[in-house]
Amino acid sequence: MTERIVEDWLTKANERLFQYSFCQILSFKGHTVLHLTRHCAMEQGKDIISIDGDGNVCAFQLKGVDAERLSMSKWEEMLSQISKLVYQSPIHPSIKTKAPHKSYLVINANLDEEVQSSVNTFNQNLQNNGLKGKLEIIVKGEFLNDLKEIGNNFWPFKPKNMNLFLQLYLQNGKGFPNKAEISDFLLECLDLDQDPNDKLSANQAYRLLLSTAILNSISLSGFSKQNNYASEFEGTVLYMAHLLGFVEKNGSKNNLWRRLFDISNRHLYNLLNDLCEELSKVEYYHTGESTEGECLTYRPRITYLIALMSLLFLWNNLLQEEAYITHEFDDFIKTFIINNKKHLLFWGEYASPQFLLYYLFERFTNGGANIDFILQGVISIITNYGKTEDSIFTDPYVNFDEYVKLLYGPGKDSNEIKYNKESYSIEAFVHLFARKNYKSAMRLLWPDISKTEQHKFTFTDKLEFYKWRARSGTTEYKIPPLKQSWQELYQLSKEDSGSELPELIKEFPIFYLCFLIVLPHRMNANGSRWITSQLYKRRWEK
Repeated sequence: MTERIVEDWLTKANERLFQYSFCQILSFKGHTVLHLTRHCAMEQGKDIISIDGDGNVCAFQLKGVDAERLSMSKWEEMLSQISKLVYQSPIHPSIKTKAPHKSYLVINANLDEEVQSSVNTFNQNLQNNGLKGKLEIIVKGEFLNDLKEIGNNFWPFKPKNMNLFLQLYLQNGKGFPNKAEISDFLLECLDLDQDPNDKLSANQAYRLLLSTAILNSISLSGFSKQNNYASEFEGTVLYMAHLLGFVEKNGSKNNLWRRLFDISNRHLYNLLNDLCEELSKVEYYHTGESTEGECLTYRPRITYLIALMSLLFLWNNLLQEEAYITHEFDDFIKTFIINNKKHLLFWGEYASPQFLLYYLFERFTNGGANIDFILQGVISIITNYGKTEDSIFTDPYVNFDEYVKLLYGPGKDSNEIKYNKESYSIEAFVHLFARKNYKSAMRLLWPDISKTEQHKFTFTDKLEFYKWRARSGTTEYKIPPLKQSWQELYQLSKEDSGSELPELIKEFPIFYLCFLIVLPHRMNANGSRWITSQLYKRRWEK
């Protein structure tokens, strides 16, 4: 059953859809993947560049074929890119100039006989021109055999999980994914709710993580087909979170899992750039829905997009020195945020990490003292929502779709969701504002802060941090004192050990920011202080 679904997916996929899974296959075969293209005009015939286990440079061109076989006419259309693939040396900082390379064409179909003959002629011409090597073709059957080899006895399925996988696979790709269902699927695949699996060898654990990565990618294919980059981003972040949870739980017997994480990380980066490129090509950011619906969703959607663009800008300029980084869209990101920040809306605490990212972007691009009053504004919004009888301000567990249903759904009583002067994220914003030493401004804010109950979830086991729903832990409730020692508050705001975070996620600050956008209920003061300090350190290092 699983193999049939995988074959159906591959048959219908284009090159963008199966690139991520093919990179995971290369990783399984011992390749170090250096480059993943975004399928833009700059790819120069090379979608993937890698170094194989023998140290050979390998270049791959991926092509989706919407037929059972690659026809002669389709082959002739490809010849221009294939010539670039073969004749032009891959360009990458890790590769010596004009180093010889192996060339591969990867397709999700088989070859017509006349195409096979043309390939042989093409390779003969290469030899006649004095070039070593040849163009090799990886066809659908070989691709499927590689997937079967990975999944042999390790397709992580139980009856419940198969039904959930089918449900996810058949999504139409519009809107946002059901993150709770994706998490349930990943938990079942990796047995994260069970005792540690000491029976798995290091290689078996790696294959389990790899097969889960591929299945998760297939389950998101509906969003990939719609070029719904934000939803594909969220589904990939969830896989990476559960991967880290698996390593935390079962121990790291080797570093093979880092290959999977690195490829997924590159995939996230490409998705953010794809989204950015899409935004750069449109003049207006409405959806074409009804006027009423557009008025309701426009500002929250812009807020979310500003957060993602802030994340991409920080990734480019503060967090990484990797060869894959591009500054192609940096100027556009600045312009986009400047032109649209007037539409920002803090509609509920689900948006708290989004405002944190916007603040960090402004702090590290402008640097003026007035930037910190973004934090003051957020604190005021949280504390002032409860001053009117009909205030509605949801906690971070309520996404925007659920928020709208609560507001306008049939038979809903607004008293059920009335804001009750409580917050999961206010302490984070208070500490970041106090860190900037605005004592007088904080004195004016404090009377309302002291009337707002601060909530905090504490995990029984830090492994629970990675899950959408923690299975164990307690919610702590704290009422701030009416009078607060400034020195005590200021000193607490400077603490940045991140002691409440799992150690593994602290190795990946950029991923922590991705994680918070997707799981906003994991934002707290301890982590916010840590990530802000991490950014400051990297800024000064640059």
